Formats: sequence, C-alpha cells, structure tokens
Amino acid sequence: MVSRSEKYIDEIIALIRGGMTCDAACKSNPDFPTRRSLSEWAAKHGRSDDITAAWRERERNPATATMKTNVKYTEAQWDAAIELLSRNPRKSIRKASKELGLNLPPRESIYKRKRSDKAFEARWLAAVGRLTTVKARHNGPTKPKSPTKDGLLALALRAHPLWIAARRAVPRSEYDEDVIQEIVLAVLVGELEASDIKSKGNTLGYKRLGRHVFTSLDEPMRIGRERDRGTLIDTIATDNEIVFY
Repeated sequence: MVSRSEKYIDEIIALIRGGMTCDAACKSNPDFPTRRSLSEWAAKHGRSDDITAAWRERERNPATATMKTNVKYTEAQWDAAIELLSRNPRKSIRKASKELGLNLPPRESIYKRKRSDKAFEARWLAAVGRLTTVKARHNGPTKPKSPTKDGLLALALRAHPLWIAARRAVPRSEYDEDVIQEIVLAVLVGELEASDIKSKGNTLGYKRLGRHVFTSLDEPMRIGRERDRGTLIDTIATDNEIVFY
C-alpha cells in the first residue's frame, strides 16, 4: 500500500518551489500528509534533501522567498520602516505593518543595515533629526530645572575648605562619601583639628564610621543657647561667617 507521503511528495515539493512553506503546502490539500508525517517519511526514505533543495530554490528567488532574511524590500518600504521606528522605538514594526497592511523590514534588519550602510545611516539620522525638530517646535524650549534646597546645600558643602581637605585625605572607595562626612563632623564636634585632617582624617573617619556614628550634617539640632533649631552645617564658618539656607 502506497502511503500519502510517498504519493504526494513530488506535488508538495513543487508547491514549495513555487513559494509555499512546507507546512502551508501540506495544509493546502486535505489529501496531503501532515508536515510531521512527510518529514518522517522523507528522512526514512532519503527524500529530505529534495525538500531542502526545494525551499532553498524558493529562497533564492526574491519573488517567492518567505524567510525575512531573504525578502527583498523596496527603498520606499525601508523609508516607511525608518519613519515608524524613529517615531517610536518601542513600537513593534511587525504589529504596525499588520495594522497598516504593509510588508516592512523588521527592526533587526534596519539596525543591521544602519551599521553596514553609511548612506542608509544618513537617512536614519535625518529621520530622527526631523522628529526632534518637530518635538522641539511643539514643546518649546526646555526650561532649566530650579535648584533644590538639598542641591544647593550639597554644592555649598563640597565647596567648603573642610570638605575639600577631607576629600583629599580619603582615597576613593565605596564608602568615601560617608568617611568624608565623618571627618567633617569630627572637626565640628571638636574631636579632630582641621590642621590634622591630612594626617589623621582618613583613619578617624573610618573609625567613626565603624562605630555607626551616623549624625547627618543637615540633622536638626539646637545651636548654642539659641532657641531656633538649626543644623550642624549652619555652624561651618566661611568668609561670610555663616552659611544660611
């Protein structure tokens, strides 16, 4: 008895050469075997190479190629894909192509061609530039961010001679900012002289850090006999005597 695979394999191979995938060819006729049955029969009877040769012949012809890597796109299709991708890099080109009823190159092909083709890269950059110009025209000039109190405090602190001296005394590490703060705090509470920061600061800073003394420079506290509450940083003397915020 002749099996369906043996009976129809030549017809299926002809359909594959004509542009169908093996799965589509097997489903095109209810009398044809399933793809799995055909593959198993072909492997058993030495016809797998014939099927492979058929789909390779199909892929060599741009008119019948079905694999994305072998499909040839027009420059208009490339430009449409660039426009979609430059407008929204996160949007799926495959989904957009389906919604618009277009056949567009996939994202990977666009990036691959952009890396290897300078002229195509220039087209990509031009599309991105047009989009940036449109956004700027609609959004207007970008307003600079207003400095925050914490940001001003950090800038003033890092510009102070105590912090600069401590910064020079501490090698860069994962905890250098914490050690620098401990050195500054040690000077403020009288545990270390400012003139000794270079020689003793790093050792004392790590020692204080090891004791888990985490007093923040902006922690609220009473200053002397004043009723008003301030912070330790308010006691740092500058050329203008006191830093205020």
